[in-house]
Amino acid sequence: MLIDKLKLALPNWLLNFARWSLAHLSKLHFFVKASFVQTLLNARIRKIRRNSNRPINVAFLVVYDMVFQFKHVFELMKKDASFVPQIIIIPDVSRGQTNMKNQMDHSFIALNKKYPGDVIRADSSADGTFVDLSNKYDIFFLMNPYSAMTHRFYTFAYLARKGQLIVYTHYAVGEGTANSKHFDQLKEMQYLWRFYLERPSEYIRFKKSQPILSLFHRLSVVGAVKTDLLGCQKVQTRNRNRIILAPHHSVPKNNTPLSIGNFNRYASFFLNLPERYPNIDWVFRPHPLLFWTMINLGYWTASDAENYMKKMMSYSNVEYQTSSDYHEAFVNSDALIQDSGSFIAEYHLTGHPQCYLLRDDKILETQFNTFGRKMLKHTYKAYSENQITHFIDTVVVKGQDNMKSSRMDFVEKELKVNFLHASEAIITDIKNELLNSHEA
Repeated sequence: MLIDKLKLALPNWLLNFARWSLAHLSKLHFFVKASFVQTLLNARIRKIRRNSNRPINVAFLVVYDMVFQFKHVFELMKKDASFVPQIIIIPDVSRGQTNMKNQMDHSFIALNKKYPGDVIRADSSADGTFVDLSNKYDIFFLMNPYSAMTHRFYTFAYLARKGQLIVYTHYAVGEGTANSKHFDQLKEMQYLWRFYLERPSEYIRFKKSQPILSLFHRLSVVGAVKTDLLGCQKVQTRNRNRIILAPHHSVPKNNTPLSIGNFNRYASFFLNLPERYPNIDWVFRPHPLLFWTMINLGYWTASDAENYMKKMMSYSNVEYQTSSDYHEAFVNSDALIQDSGSFIAEYHLTGHPQCYLLRDDKILETQFNTFGRKMLKHTYKAYSENQITHFIDTVVVKGQDNMKSSRMDFVEKELKVNFLHASEAIITDIKNELLNSHEA
């Protein structure tokens, strides 16, 4: 390493100056490289405009069917003659071959069932290797921002350097966790053609952290795209309470920057709830990586996971959800018990109360940003089993939701930017940019 060699030859003040210079040179180098890529994208835009008499070919790259934040955009594009959309199932290469294959199989089956004929696999070549799609589509909608998580063919950097237009929006609505700092600093974000944001405050934040995107006018505030699907659900008449259990995978010792999961602590407690409350219908919706994490961290064996699900599914009042279609359950439920980061804002938008599980107050400071703590002020917090049962008995069964008024005020003021119309705004924006004759 250059710095290690310099340590032997330079005084401290000069060494610090060298460190500062190298860091800024690295930033300048990436700024120049990203600027060059953005000029390639402008050339691509002009090329698409010159061929605006044909439909725009759009690829939606999905790793997990449960993580498909542009789903409603895809559905609207299917009805619009200006677009030919396609879903491509791409791999998670970061968690082993078995998990990769199982997840690709599951996601393909689930989405192909919902959208028959519109879904292909990225490993659909004759020999099963991954296919380079970079010259087959005009626009790429990516659900995953992490280059290390998938094959290089499906990353921001690879596609953008090929001059392809990449679109992204956060999976987590109202991103309120410590992960937001990580997102802000992802260098690959500077390769985006469109970064669709939820709120004006996000625009201000990313204008500072991703100056290339601001310089090339790639940031656009449209609202929370995922939540458009809440408006597509029919409200059902029910005579029984329905509660969703949504445990996150970020249990202690996991290898992500986030550590908010508590399933290792409450797994047995959750398993007894359907028997303890037989007059309540339960939706068990674990994060898709939860069981894999529990096994790989040594909390469980594969047999433990299998036995747990057998027991959970033995209850007649339990529905086990693994699909991406959770918006119906959100709308037609009475409460959510969870420790996820992405569901806080989304469930607030339903108007129903939620109970958020926390290990201790320190987690509030270390794992959530200012906006996350603001959202959590309007949830019922639980640090123990007794506090969870108190929430069930008092807020859900007795209907004593004392937070409702202040919660709904907060939701109206902070979360309902262009509510239920973000996907339409995206399609309008793309048409304005690519189907008009103005220059990029």
